[in-house]
Amino acid sequence: MKKNVEKEIFDQVYFDCFKDDVVESERPDFLIRGKEGNSLGVEITEVYRDCTDARLTHHEGYMGNLLDKVIPPYKSDQKNIHVDEIQIIDSTGNEKARVNAVIIEALPLKDSVKLVEMSIQEKNIKAADYLTKCDMVDLIVHDSSMLLTVDSFESFHKVFFPNIAKEVISNSPFREIYILVSFAKGEKSYIPLKINLFLSDFFALNECVRKHDLSEYDDEESWDIVFRCMYLLGHHSFSYIFGEDMLSLFHGAWSFEVKEEGNNLKDYSNWLCKFDKGTPINEENKNIYVVEKDLCEKLVFERAFVSSIIPIFFKARGITKCSS
Repeated sequence: MKKNVEKEIFDQVYFDCFKDDVVESERPDFLIRGKEGNSLGVEITEVYRDCTDARLTHHEGYMGNLLDKVIPPYKSDQKNIHVDEIQIIDSTGNEKARVNAVIIEALPLKDSVKLVEMSIQEKNIKAADYLTKCDMVDLIVHDSSMLLTVDSFESFHKVFFPNIAKEVISNSPFREIYILVSFAKGEKSYIPLKINLFLSDFFALNECVRKHDLSEYDDEESWDIVFRCMYLLGHHSFSYIFGEDMLSLFHGAWSFEVKEEGNNLKDYSNWLCKFDKGTPINEENKNIYVVEKDLCEKLVFERAFVSSIIPIFFKARGITKCSS
């Protein structure tokens, strides 16, 4: 991928958050260094339907020559595409024009999710190398083939999270994983996958807990049961603080405050610092699953039958419409 393309993708998520502090790099693709010496890396990856689709995007002149029928599809592409004339119909059903089109069979959405999963997993494996050059690293996944184009965030959530191996996201070494996708009317948005999955599980578990009698536990013990369940669901890298009237959770680039009068989610993605406060829930907590094992297993089982969609997504910056 050319560096200018990577920077365009970078800007759609971060825009001018870091201004002149962004340095081009390799593995990861960009480095941002703060004044106090802390650093954030950003790795960019594109997901295509197949090599044919990638060639259509990056091989200069290939698409145009196919549309003009100057050349046939390359031999390796002939099973994936064909060129034919199509009609363009207006809203009244009348023909407006006839044009040549490169026709590609759409993938089922479940298969598209698996392509994204594979792309994230490949980057997860390389993350340790990225982290030798920076303190934290984010991943941006660009849906370059528009594989997951749906009408809304809710539709995305219902298709994406049930069909991906959740541990690929929850156990990822990346601070956050953003996916750039298109919604209805060509609007492009970026979705932070880790915090969406985290809060979806968190709220669903709380709904499950309310159906059980936990009167023998005080508030902190009840929350501790939720945290153990979150651990069992694969969330091994968050921390918490019990305040006087508030529970604070810290996960990746986010903090989440649970208060009686309402909840607050705070985005610290443009902060070049790690959250190192609170009690961590991670692999080192060997006792996390010892107490109330049966109850926790039951709650985790029940969670699978509770729908919980927290709409955390943002309009891609620096653009108004996605390219087609």
